[in-house]
Amino acid sequence: MYRLKMVAAVVVMVGVAASVSAENNAIATLRKEIQALRAQEKAAVKAIHAQYDGMIKRDKVEEHVLAQERHALAVQEKELLAVATSPEQKDAIRAQYDKLRAALTAGIKMDAKLIEQLRHAEHAHIKHVEAAFNAKVKMLEAEIHALEHGPKPKKK
Repeated sequence: MYRLKMVAAVVVMVGVAASVSAENNAIATLRKEIQALRAQEKAAVKAIHAQYDGMIKRDKVEEHVLAQERHALAVQEKELLAVATSPEQKDAIRAQYDKLRAALTAGIKMDAKLIEQLRHAEHAHIKHVEAAFNAKVKMLEAEIHALEHGPKPKKK
């Protein structure tokens, strides 16, 4: 009789341990999913930063090209002013090259506004990505909480 009770107790304990182990495996799996999601979120945010920084730096790289073009315009202007015969022609040449220089610098001013707009768009984009990942993580954490604090298997 004693052996039968011991065997029954061991079977019940193994059954409870198996169900607890299954819950622990499910919880461990969910925690690994959360870690993977957080890693994906970091990678996504880095990719977004790189994407927007690439757009912004591409505009900044062109600034040295604009400087070279402004220098070339200055050389051309000096050559034309040297050839000009009247003060009216010189004034017209200066006015024309001032407009060209303004067009080359207007792009830089416009880029500053565009850079600010891109930074705002980048910030909003990152917030949307973080919100999406956080919602998924919260859902998984709720599942973990339900498994940890939910109804336990009844002992027989």
